[in-house]
Amino acid sequence: MEIKDRAEVTGYGFNWHADPDTVKCIKMTPALVASFKSCIRREQGDSQTGTIKFQCDASGDKSYLIAATLKQCQDAKDTMAANAP
Repeated sequence: MEIKDRAEVTGYGFNWHADPDTVKCIKMTPALVASFKSCIRREQGDSQTGTIKFQCDASGDKSYLIAATLKQCQDAKDTMAANAP
């Protein structure tokens, strides 16, 4: 479901199109969130860890997966890295 009010999009996220071994979780700032082209709310069971709240597309080949806390973001990123080809 598309999110109209971007103020809802908070937490920590990472660009899941980047190298999972080097990408870092970053805090979602109002300026960064405003730059996203679109954001959708993810269902609780919609990711391997169940902790991703939002997925937001940015310019170029960037798409951020966003969790509520830094630890949840790092856990999701680590899970993706472990399952990468």
